[in-house]
Amino acid sequence: MLAAKSFGAPVSLVLQELDSKGMLDTAVENSGKIFISTELGGGGFVSPETLKIAENGIRNLLRHLEILPPDEEPVPETRFMQTPDFGGYLMAPQEGLYETLLELGESVTKGQIIGRIHSLTQIEAPALEVRAQIDGMLVTRAGRAHVKVWDTIAVIATDFDVTEFDNNTTV
Repeated sequence: MLAAKSFGAPVSLVLQELDSKGMLDTAVENSGKIFISTELGGGGFVSPETLKIAENGIRNLLRHLEILPPDEEPVPETRFMQTPDFGGYLMAPQEGLYETLLELGESVTKGQIIGRIHSLTQIEAPALEVRAQIDGMLVTRAGRAHVKVWDTIAVIATDFDVTEFDNNTTV
């Protein structure tokens, strides 16, 4: 947790892996080593905002690890969030074109329509509405319009109580 706090991203996500077998982070963690990862922007895109978060975060982390000298500037607060066991991951129930209705970081409420899937084969069929299963914040969404059955189309996160974790836990 200390490394994540030191990085200083606006949001730090403690996520439940859908399939951790064979993943690099799983192998590193199982060997007792620290694994640090970040996703900023997604889809291979970069913006001035995400670049600034990355540059500042790397400097902050190097200071935390005492590789760089301390800085007078305070590290920005991080909002810790998690993917709950139920309802955090929304998968495409059908193939089609996904129309997202929300921006990343927006709050959602259970039952709210967050997107629609338009059929590619039945063009006159009404779009399938995708609804949030829980209250939270949209932290991930499909990076492309064309989705297949079981593609992750959205991830909704909820606040995470860091006091339940030992301060030496690395996230």
